[in-house]
Amino acid sequence: MSRLDSVVGLITGRPKTVVAVFLVMVAVVGTGAANIEESPEMELFSEDPPEVQAQEYVQEEFTPYEGNTTELVVMVRNESGNVLTRDSLLESLRYQQSLRNNETVNATLLDGSAAFGVENLVAAMAIQREQEPTEGPLTRDALPLSPSR
Repeated sequence: MSRLDSVVGLITGRPKTVVAVFLVMVAVVGTGAANIEESPEMELFSEDPPEVQAQEYVQEEFTPYEGNTTELVVMVRNESGNVLTRDSLLESLRYQQSLRNNETVNATLLDGSAAFGVENLVAAMAIQREQEPTEGPLTRDALPLSPSR
């Protein structure tokens, strides 16, 4: 009889003992894993990948206002099915302007710039390209009608 046959016979002959041994091993490993801590020296070797940096940038630039607010999503449907046409984008901008022009609604908007969508980005890029060629990403601060302008 080989050693492998002896081990297999021992394991299959005493299943309750094998289960008890594995439970004890799992408990020992689990208690040891709970005590693992990341030391400051390890942080020197961990550099954020570009994906993490991009996510942090998005969170910093587009974090919603943390006050007592309610967000409303307006869905636009176009008869042609394409909401990215020039006419559809202009209609969405007109709708946003009508919200700003309505005194009752405008009083509830944050800093007068709460409406924001793809149409705002497209319009801001068009304005920005006409005025001055720039480098780098477009941020919310660069948009027309933002509080910083």
